[in-house]
Amino acid sequence: MEAHFIVFYDADAVRELESLKGRRERNAVFIVIDKLRMLGPELAPPHVKSLKGEERLLELRPRQGSSSVRPICRRIGNRYVILAFSVKPDKPISTRPWRQHASVQCATKACRINNSRVIIVLMAAQPKTVSYEALLAEEMARDPDFREEWEQTALARLVAVQLIKYRATNKLSQRALAEKLGKKQPYVARLEAGETNPDLETLVNISRALGIEFVIDIAPAAKTPELVTREVAAEHATRRRSGVSVVVAAVG
Repeated sequence: MEAHFIVFYDADAVRELESLKGRRERNAVFIVIDKLRMLGPELAPPHVKSLKGEERLLELRPRQGSSSVRPICRRIGNRYVILAFSVKPDKPISTRPWRQHASVQCATKACRINNSRVIIVLMAAQPKTVSYEALLAEEMARDPDFREEWEQTALARLVAVQLIKYRATNKLSQRALAEKLGKKQPYVARLEAGETNPDLETLVNISRALGIEFVIDIAPAAKTPELVTREVAAEHATRRRSGVSVVVAAVG
């Protein structure tokens, strides 16, 4: 899928993410930030919420809040900066609370002045940032098991993004969307988590009820896909694993 928003990590946030233990938690963090890349302001609760007392700062909620990790971010135009990570008190990532990070304090202060000054102040305070793509590539190179799981669940993340976008566009809760699908709320929550690939009947149900079209193309990696156009293959991510090229795409 082609990302519509650009995500960078502040240097403090990179160090905190690198110190985070457990592949499951790290995977959940990458998934929720991937949703942010695709949806931007359309990313809907329970995947994100505004922070009380922190003007225009957002708290991302991996695994819809069941994870203890909370990426803290700030939007600047079509860009988002991951400023820090907040965690439960009994599982500290850093000896320095996230609100004391220079980038967070600068972002909070910058909110009180005009938009052009916001960009100038934030860029001056954050000379060292790392792109989402670079950090994801580094994680894949470091952990082959993470890479295999990430590539295998491309369809799961695609479906999650489509459902969240549909809810945001139509101003629906997870419960209301579940009713349209003839299911219960946990069904939607599980799909929006983006961690497990849905089966064919699930895709059929979503397409019928919501009018979303899905395309999945699987071909030998050495062969140029013939059942999808070059434009689709170029625009949407092609996942290569075990000698196979996989293209997944959707349009609502």
